[in-house]
Amino acid sequence: MKRIFLFLATNLAVLLVLSIVLRVLGLDRALAAQGLQYGPLLAFSAVVGFVGAFVSLQMSKPMAKWSTGPLQSMSKEEVEAVLGHEMAHVANGDMVTLTLIQGVVNTFVVFLSRVVGSIVDRAVFRNDQRSTGAGYFITIIVCPIAFGVLASMIVAYFSRRREFRADAGSARLLGSPQPMMHALARLGGLAPGRLPQSLQASGITGGGGVMALFASHPPIEARIAALQGRAAGAR
Repeated sequence: MKRIFLFLATNLAVLLVLSIVLRVLGLDRALAAQGLQYGPLLAFSAVVGFVGAFVSLQMSKPMAKWSTGPLQSMSKEEVEAVLGHEMAHVANGDMVTLTLIQGVVNTFVVFLSRVVGSIVDRAVFRNDQRSTGAGYFITIIVCPIAFGVLASMIVAYFSRRREFRADAGSARLLGSPQPMMHALARLGGLAPGRLPQSLQASGITGGGGVMALFASHPPIEARIAALQGRAAGAR
């Protein structure tokens, strides 16, 4: 209940701050001149943005259950490590936090797309009417794609950070990072207890390129390397 309250309070705070910024900068009057009432638009953007985030949250439960089938081939110690990882997610409030981040960026995507659409409609398509024209509708189709790409990168970054924290949480719960390292190696298709040889040389490999910016999970090699560094620091 506390996290839900904080979730709603944070959302309202974000909307309030954005509203104040628009008013202080005089953008509310500029938007009104373009035929956009920023108050209703902001409320609409928030509803659309957070509905999408909540849908993703509801889908996460069955997806998590489906993904546990690797567990069938793991040892008891490795299963405990994976469960510790998931418990760390719960303790850290990761799903609520990520849903909040997803909702906020969705809100900005919807809001900014319509603001840009109105500007393009007036400045580029020379629409002098109070009603929206073709430029507005074209822009609100194209802009969410471009803004959505940037939003996905932001959400994916925070998602990767939470995986490292959950791995560390599993290590704390079990008193050693070794079980989680072995479980990750198993997920990477390696023999139980065998670590990637590439780690011996450089510590972190794989997962490069532009697509790594959109990955919700860090490369397994990077996660094992982080746990190795934790083990070395504990000595």
